[in-house]
Amino acid sequence: MNKGKNIYLVQEFLGHADVSTTMIYTHVTKDQIARAAESLAG
Repeated sequence: MNKGKNIYLVQEFLGHADVSTTMIYTHVTKDQIARAAESLAG
């Protein structure tokens, strides 16, 4: 995540059904989630 990977790509790679599970293991901040969501929006 800190190297610019999208949380949703990490979620898919790890095979997690819910992004909250991924966040537990990656220690994602709310700001990082917001940036990832913005990048998906366009």
